Amino acid sequence: MSCPSSTPNYARGANSSRPSHASQAAASEPQASDAPGVSSRLAGWLRRFWGRSAAEPCPYPGTEALLPAEQALEALEGLVCEGLVRAPGAPACAGVAPKHIVSDINYLHKLWHEVKARSEKAAAPHLIHEEVGLLIGMVRDVMTEDVGRILIDSDREYKKLQRYLRTFSPNLTSRVKLYREKTPIFDKFNIEREIEKTLERKIWLKKGGYIVIDPTEALVAIDINTGRYVGKKDQEETIFETNMLAAREIPRQLRLRDIGGIIVIDFIDMEKEANRRKVLAELRQNLRKDRSRAKAFAVSELGLVEVSRKRVRPSLLHFFSDECPYCKGSGRVLSFDSLANKIEQWIRRVGSRTKEKRIQLRVNSSLALYMEEERRQILDAMERQYKLKIEIQDDPRLHREDFKLVSLSSFRDLMQEVT
Repeated sequence: MSCPSSTPNYARGANSSRPSHASQAAASEPQASDAPGVSSRLAGWLRRFWGRSAAEPCPYPGTEALLPAEQALEALEGLVCEGLVRAPGAPACAGVAPKHIVSDINYLHKLWHEVKARSEKAAAPHLIHEEVGLLIGMVRDVMTEDVGRILIDSDREYKKLQRYLRTFSPNLTSRVKLYREKTPIFDKFNIEREIEKTLERKIWLKKGGYIVIDPTEALVAIDINTGRYVGKKDQEETIFETNMLAAREIPRQLRLRDIGGIIVIDFIDMEKEANRRKVLAELRQNLRKDRSRAKAFAVSELGLVEVSRKRVRPSLLHFFSDECPYCKGSGRVLSFDSLANKIEQWIRRVGSRTKEKRIQLRVNSSLALYMEEERRQILDAMERQYKLKIEIQDDPRLHREDFKLVSLSSFRDLMQEVT
């Protein structure tokens, strides 16, 4: 069995004595079931557990012969029923409900026969199977028992999805609806605002507390605060309730933002060990809803909870945003007070090392206003000390942290001269 990704498969022709590699590729196709994403990993498991003997020569280079599909299906269903899906070599299936894996097997079995039938009837070259498109792939990944309906505002895509579901998951066809209203679907459900909220640093909880998510190069730090929430009981109870709300919301945010790697959560300190255990249990319970593998470790000596989550793709923040050209990704810029001190040091260098009598300070408009209103007296004192005239010129094209000192007589860059 070969496992191509998105490359189309072409039949060799109905009269070929050698089975088509393409027809064998069907088992690598993920399914639109209640356990999305299991199929491709299950195909690999099938190869390991029901593959040919190592001593037997492989008839097709680059492929592995399987038992007949019916035997493999029956054998694997038996293992699922016996609870052996946690076998070594199959960690991706660990913890998945047996009914989901059996559903995956049935889907692969059906797809196998369809592709095989097409390959036997088609005359080469002929496309007999290709990877599903964006829409079907997305529905396959998100369609779980918790999803009540999916609305599609394209008649063409709606019909395509319905054809797919009627073939492979007929029980899901009733959940897919065609959106017919005149109001754009994004406006109807305020989708853009929801996307914007997933990019915000602060997320408010129901009772007034909030969590703060700060991505860094090495990890993602999450902090919890009570904020406006004031509990009716003692402080410990207020903190406990806020932490419990955060333990439910954080896994949801990890899924929505597609955050992977190492996540460090700083829950509010609790005195009672029982409360700490309850919060950790709540966090782990909500992490189990995640399609990506996620694991919460025990509370550290510093009161931090470390979570590891499989990184499948760049996070939503990286997908929707670019590095800030102003702060270069740091999220901070120098204060006006710091910039003014820096400028004054440069003016002192120019005054002591050159014979200039008239200089021009070119700065960003906002900094120019600050210098005139807050630092004029200091500039006047330096004018008297070095016997020169300082003219402030605002330049909106300059970055907030950039400035220039120029000679008014020759327009030379004085900062370069005294460096």
